Parts: sequence; C-alpha cells; structure tokens
Amino acid sequence: MPTRARTEFGAWTRELIALALRHGGRYCLPYPLHETVEQFNAAYPEADRLRRIKQQLDPAGKLSNELWRKYL
Repeated sequence: MPTRARTEFGAWTRELIALALRHGGRYCLPYPLHETVEQFNAAYPEADRLRRIKQQLDPAGKLSNELWRKYL
C-alpha cells in the first residue's frame, strides 16, 4: 500500500474507533495497528489486568508481537 494511502487508512481507522468509543462501543483489533494507545486503553480497560498477568508469567517478554509491544 502506498504511503499516502496507508496514512489515510490510519486516519480513517482512528476516526471510526473514536466514533465507536463515543457510543460506548469497542472495536476489533485491526492489523496494521493504527489506533492510538489512548484509544486502545479506552476500549479495553481490562488490558491492565492482562498486562500484570503477562508480566508475571512472561517477565522476559518471549511471547510477544507488535500488539504487545505497542499497547501492552
């Protein structure tokens, strides 16, 4: 995907996520990861618990991916 199209797609994705959050909704985690950290945290407040559990079970971060690196 060309850079301009990728940028526009990211902006469009964040706008749709913001709309869902304003109405008390959530969103399916897209790939690529365009949402902001704030949007992720607003949609998935229980992620804090998941972060703590993951830190206990995988302190070295061996089981990881882009989603974990960006949001968790």
